[in-house]
Amino acid sequence: NNFRKEDNGRRPMLLEALREAINLPFVRLLRDLIRHDIYQNAGSKVQLLADDKDPRRADYLDRFVDKESQVYLRRFWVKYRDKDANQRLETFLDGLRPWPVR
Repeated sequence: NNFRKEDNGRRPMLLEALREAINLPFVRLLRDLIRHDIYQNAGSKVQLLADDKDPRRADYLDRFVDKESQVYLRRFWVKYRDKDANQRLETFLDGLRPWPVR
């Protein structure tokens, strides 16, 4: 979704989106660039992940897990550092939702 609800149904050109600060076209552009990179490279990650016997697969998955773990831990650290026990508990409870996210 965009910052302004009235922009959600629009499909502006990038120049117009830049001028009017509409974010969704840029999200779509980034998505398309990522998909292009994934599917066009000769050593495609899609091909790599499709072949369970490819020896590079385990290395790729290990690097992926390491990177994702670092991102998660850094986010956790920033969220809870410099807080006492009560503040940590309050921060944790504020993040809980009584119903599933849709």
